[in-house]
Amino acid sequence: MNNLDDNLVPALTELGGEPLLGSGFEAEQPDSDSAPAGDGRFSDLLRPARRSFRISAACFGHICPLSNRNGHDNILDMQNGSSGDQVEAFVRLLKEVPFIRDVRLDRSRTEASTSDGLLTILDRERRRFRFQVQIRTSYFDNASVNALIANARVAERGTALPVLIMARYVPRPTGERLLEGGVNFVDLVGNMHLVIGLQERTILGRSEPKRIKEHRRLSAAQIQALFLFATRPESIAWPVREIAPQAGVSKSQTANIRRELAETGAIDLRSKAAFQVSRAIEERLISGYGDVLRPKLFVGRFRSPERDPTEFVEQLPKALDGTSCRAALSGGAAAAALQHFYRGAETTLFLSETARDIQQRLRVLPDRNGPITLLRAFGEVVFWRKVSAVTVAPPWLIYAELMTSADLRAHEAASELRQELLIR
Repeated sequence: MNNLDDNLVPALTELGGEPLLGSGFEAEQPDSDSAPAGDGRFSDLLRPARRSFRISAACFGHICPLSNRNGHDNILDMQNGSSGDQVEAFVRLLKEVPFIRDVRLDRSRTEASTSDGLLTILDRERRRFRFQVQIRTSYFDNASVNALIANARVAERGTALPVLIMARYVPRPTGERLLEGGVNFVDLVGNMHLVIGLQERTILGRSEPKRIKEHRRLSAAQIQALFLFATRPESIAWPVREIAPQAGVSKSQTANIRRELAETGAIDLRSKAAFQVSRAIEERLISGYGDVLRPKLFVGRFRSPERDPTEFVEQLPKALDGTSCRAALSGGAAAAALQHFYRGAETTLFLSETARDIQQRLRVLPDRNGPITLLRAFGEVVFWRKVSAVTVAPPWLIYAELMTSADLRAHEAASELRQELLIR
């Protein structure tokens, strides 16, 4: 058998070329029929690996050479500001795992909308395992972890490739949730959970030596504007007088909000293209809604005499008839109206007026554990469209609300909503 130096050569494809790997994993092409055949996790997709490919540096960016003497291939560095150094750090950490022989990352190939590239791991028996990589540069909160787990499950179902999260820092509680959810991850301090075939490596509890400074936290008004831009991408170019009532902010605030969002990197005012919700924007919408905006809009939890939550929703038009109050469903009730996938026991309702007489018309009573949550509507964007006889909030608000829920099925419904209505 030839030594590894002769067998392992750079195997990155160029754009338009043949793919490096099949779905799941594949065994490296053996020099004899005696080479190991893998553990069978994706055995139906097993096929020989190609030995060599031409590399187009112009297409792929920066190629980081590693020593071939130790069985290393060239690894693609994600050269985007400081992200390249971070990606190299992730790769080094993965290569320290005892059962891993080599690691390759190709950012130019993505199998799902949530993927930042394809990672290939070669184990000590020369079997290859592929992962969809998701890079997370911000710290996690409860809603963002919910979204991460739910979207990883949807992505894996769609591609048959497991997800690997490359994160800035994963504290123990978050790591335990990701582990329980079956999501692989590695962070910059060496915490990780990685399963390839029958082999597993889990490290939890390593502390971040110094918390890295993030972008300035967005204000409620800025988050409201972001929800407007996400819902109506063309609105980013609207004049101030049109943005203000839609986002629920004053005219004097609107110009400053756009400038501040540009300074934080949330939007690009120089671009003539329509606004697009990037991964970073999605994270800010989810975290900003749960941490900043929703607490500001929260009126309280209530209960109604109707035992069936659909009965409460059905009587809304009649209850508010003759008033100037407008209502928009969010959360599970809105998701059910749009998709008929999940309803749940809870009902979240945006109201343009929240005075006691409106609550009396709705026949709701305060209850800290009640299934009805009332929120103050913050602008015209909240009242997205009518479905049957009721108005629903825009999908991005519904998605963010579902991710604040403790119900795992709500997170699954949010991911389905995202796949169907939010990914363009």
